[in-house]
Amino acid sequence: MIKISHWRRKLIQKKERAAIPIMTQPGIQMIHKTVKDAVMRGEIHFQAVKALADQFSTAASTMMMDLSVEAEAFGADVRFTDHDIPAVHGRLLDSAAEIRKLAIPELSVGRLPQYLLASELAVKGITDRPVFASCIGPFSLAGRLFGISEIMLELFSDPETVHRLLEKCTDFLLTYI
Repeated sequence: MIKISHWRRKLIQKKERAAIPIMTQPGIQMIHKTVKDAVMRGEIHFQAVKALADQFSTAASTMMMDLSVEAEAFGADVRFTDHDIPAVHGRLLDSAAEIRKLAIPELSVGRLPQYLLASELAVKGITDRPVFASCIGPFSLAGRLFGISEIMLELFSDPETVHRLLEKCTDFLLTYI
């Protein structure tokens, strides 16, 4: 396992620039799978990341960036296609009352277990460099749940409601990461 402090020190001392591309889709193509396969099954997600690590000498490996997986865990409607990252469709929340009732999801719902599995497999299977995972930020997640235009307007008309939603999103994300 890589010690991050040692890796960081070596990276800073290097004269040449380090590349850390976020490029899972080429890895998916390399293993002859679809994006839908990779976002639904952690093993395939890992295989794509591993294929890239085996093929390219990057400073670190990165997990797939999917900005819908967290919203889906809250109950948002997510649309899937074979070759594009999933997208949230419509709004989950329409009112302050719905935000008050919104439960923070467990890590066992939706596709979260598959993303956690993919990350676990990558950390165990890619040992020559760090593996970085990512997640959506609290405001972006809140925007996917309430609607981005709607949340921007709500900031002016009812900032307390937006704050409540941001607290729930933040609490969830802190558990997830």
